[in-house]
Amino acid sequence: MLKFNLKNLSIFSDSNIVVDGSVHGFLLVRDVNYKHETLYVCNPLTREYFQLPSPKGLVRYPSVVTHGFGVSSISQEYKVVRIFHERELHPRNRSCVRVPYSETQVYTLGKTGWRTIGGAPFAYDSRSIGLFFEGSLHWLIQDLEAAHDLISSFDLENEEFRPIPPPFTPRRKLLGSLGVLKGCLCLCDNTSNFEIEIWVMKEYGVEESWGREYSIKKIPELSGPSYQIVHALKVFKDGNILIVWGNFFMLYCCIKSEVTKEIDMDQPIEPSSIEAIHYVPNFQSLTRFSIEKVNKF
Repeated sequence: MLKFNLKNLSIFSDSNIVVDGSVHGFLLVRDVNYKHETLYVCNPLTREYFQLPSPKGLVRYPSVVTHGFGVSSISQEYKVVRIFHERELHPRNRSCVRVPYSETQVYTLGKTGWRTIGGAPFAYDSRSIGLFFEGSLHWLIQDLEAAHDLISSFDLENEEFRPIPPPFTPRRKLLGSLGVLKGCLCLCDNTSNFEIEIWVMKEYGVEESWGREYSIKKIPELSGPSYQIVHALKVFKDGNILIVWGNFFMLYCCIKSEVTKEIDMDQPIEPSSIEAIHYVPNFQSLTRFSIEKVNKF
């Protein structure tokens, strides 16, 4: 097992490093400390990294920012996408009721500077990062006008947004996350008090191809109302599933026996600090992006 401390990327002792994307062995990582919010791209195998220039738009509550990292399908350019929202909140429940200003910024690795390409449709959540799949980034977002959730897709080649309908009719609000299972886009929904539902889009972009593939019974300790987002990480050959509950638990779910077990995780930083993301090792050097100032950690 390879172990490394991403905090070594930052020069700040109070840094709080999270992973915001994984593509072809490269990670997009972010220091979420609002005093010095910083983005890095690194390859943990070669121990190389570089820092991205600071984008404009300071993130101060109730403003939110979300990121995505992927590679365009034709030009094969690696791009970081940053969506910035100013929000107006409901005075009582603090939900977003209006987005008076939004901005979409794109940084192409190996090229100079951020580009602002316009606003971003719909309302984004800072708890959601852009999922890379089929040459596009995907976010589960809120349609404020229709009061339900959709999937927003951003094509990294033509740099345009388009909506993808979720599997539910009628539309509704979700406590969900997006993922990739068996090569298909999936949606993991934790809205129910008693089970976790996983829906799979068997033919990408075709609304009618959505189907509920898995219903995972919640263990008693996790049953009832929840505010935690659940991520589906992997389906094994025997059909069992690995999921992450918020940033608290990693669970192994046996579909046939309907038994779910918590996986004991080594958490060297602090309890309840689990992060998990798909990663495919790659020994490519970041020096391929010639203008970036590559360092070692």
